[in-house]
Amino acid sequence: MGEPVVEVEPVVVEPAVARPSHEMVAVSPGFLPDPITVTGSAGGSDDASSRDVSCVGFVAQSPNHVLVVRHDFTWLRVMVRSTGDTTLVIRAPDGRMLCNDDFEGLDPGVEGPFPAGDYEVWVGTYEQGTRHDYRFGVTELSNVTPSSL
Repeated sequence: MGEPVVEVEPVVVEPAVARPSHEMVAVSPGFLPDPITVTGSAGGSDDASSRDVSCVGFVAQSPNHVLVVRHDFTWLRVMVRSTGDTTLVIRAPDGRMLCNDDFEGLDPGVEGPFPAGDYEVWVGTYEQGTRHDYRFGVTELSNVTPSSL
């Protein structure tokens, strides 16, 4: 008599953070250059309010960027500059959602303490069915705003 055959289904391990559609950005206190900027295309078909009721706009299913915060920041500003009306949705490592629509004019931004970890970042459009090119920026400098990106 042979050994019994046991069928095992493969285990699929989901990454803790989704793969971004654009660049990853990694920062530690004192990073240079400051601000760090990357570009992308905002918008998508998902209603941002489905991620959190405080969020507005329309985002892609996958995050546009992952912001890797290597060490705790007591203050950091994350922002977007675009020619269109854009929104910002950030999922912190602890699951909290940080959302903003009009930080400066029609450009969104979020600022405050950023504990170390991986932050998923979606750049959305306020109006469904639209796309806008943007510059995404991260800074430790209080005088850097979306209009300076």
